[in-house]
Amino acid sequence: MPLEVRPLRIAVHKDVHNKLIRMIENFLDSEASFTEKISLTGVAPSFVISISEGHQILSTLNIGERLSLTDARGRPR
Repeated sequence: MPLEVRPLRIAVHKDVHNKLIRMIENFLDSEASFTEKISLTGVAPSFVISISEGHQILSTLNIGERLSLTDARGRPR
């Protein structure tokens, strides 16, 4: 059966006042073939985000650094 390809929704958890409750932890991988959600029992869901041309980009990043991405609809994030 072929893999289903569709946008992956990544959303932060907010309270009733629209304030951030918890950050989402993700992993950037320049060698991953595709972006996927990881769901393990007892562990908060996370994501592996494929960065197709990322060897040079990932080597210059520091932990906690802010990234700008473009989502599947072309919106900046």
